[in-house]
Amino acid sequence: MDKRGFEFSFAWLFAVIVGAAIIFIAIYAGGKILRTGEFQQSTETAKALTTLLDPLGVGAGGSGESAKSGIISLSSPITLYNDCFTDGSFGRQRFSTSGKKAFSEESGEKGEGIEASNKYIFTRSQIAGREIYFFSKPFEMPFKVADIIVISSENYCFVKPPTGISDEIESLGIKNIAVKDTTAECIRNISGIKKEGIVCFGFSNNDCGQMVIDTSAGRDFSSGYVEKNLGENPERSSRKKYFAGGLVYAAIMSDNENYECNSRRLMMKANALARLYLEKSKLLSIRGVCDTGMDEGLLRLSGFISQYYKASVDLLGVEAAAKTLNQNSFCKLW
Repeated sequence: MDKRGFEFSFAWLFAVIVGAAIIFIAIYAGGKILRTGEFQQSTETAKALTTLLDPLGVGAGGSGESAKSGIISLSSPITLYNDCFTDGSFGRQRFSTSGKKAFSEESGEKGEGIEASNKYIFTRSQIAGREIYFFSKPFEMPFKVADIIVISSENYCFVKPPTGISDEIESLGIKNIAVKDTTAECIRNISGIKKEGIVCFGFSNNDCGQMVIDTSAGRDFSSGYVEKNLGENPERSSRKKYFAGGLVYAAIMSDNENYECNSRRLMMKANALARLYLEKSKLLSIRGVCDTGMDEGLLRLSGFISQYYKASVDLLGVEAAAKTLNQNSFCKLW
C-alpha cells in the first residue's frame, strides 16, 4: 500500500514537472514569436517611413523648388528613433521605430535601423505619436545644397515671428505650427501644448519655452540662434543652436545632438559642391565660354568650411562667405 502510494506520488510529481516545462516552453516560444513579430513590424514601419520621405529629399539641384508639407497618420502610436553620424563623405542617418507591445501600453522591441546617406532629416533623437508632421524646404548657400526635412510630433506656437516666416507657415499649411501675438494666446487656444512648444521671436517671458534671437543684418531672422528658456535654474545649461539659410525651423524642432550632426553633414556637402562648381567655373573660362567671376568666392567658401567649420555657430561665417557669390545672368553655374 505504501509502495503504491509512493509510486502514485512520484508519477504525479513527474507529470507536474513535465507539464510545467511544457507550459514554460510554450510561454517562452509565444513570447519569442511576439518579439519577432514586433521586430519585423517595427523594421517594416521604418522602411515605409523612409520610403514616404524619399520624394522630399531629392538632393542638390536648381534653386526655386517649392517646399512641401504633410502628415503621416498611423493606426497606432509609434516611437521614431533618429541617429545621425558624420562619417564618410556626407555622413548618414539611421532610422528605426518601435510600436506598442501586444496587450500592453509599453513600447515594443525596436526594429532594425534603416540607413540613409542622402537625407537630411532634422528631428529630436526620439519622438513618439500617432501623427507625424513633416515638411521640407531647400537649403541654399546660395546654390542648393539639399532639401532639409523637419519632422515632429508635437504642437508648436510661434509668437511674433517675422512676416516671412508666418507667411511661409501659412503657404505651406504646416498643421502643427500656430502663429500668435502673445504667449497667453498660445496657452489659451492650443490644448495640451508643452512649454518647449511656445517659441518666442526676439523677446522672452516666463511662458516662452524657446527663444529665437535674430543676428541678421536685415533683421528678418534669416540668421541667428535658438535657445531654450531655462528659467531661474542655474544648474541647467542650454547650448545655442545657430541657424542660417532657412535652418530656423530645424533649430527649433530638433535637439542639439541631431541639429549639430545634420548641420555638419550639410556643410560637408556644401564644401563638395563649392569645389565642384569651382572646377566647372574654371572649365568654362578655359574653354572661352564665359567668365563667372566666382572662382575666388567659391575657393573662399570651400576654404572656410574646410578649415573653420566646427559647429553650428560657424554657420554665420559660412553665410557671410556665401553672400559674396553673385552669379551673373549670362554665365550661370547652377
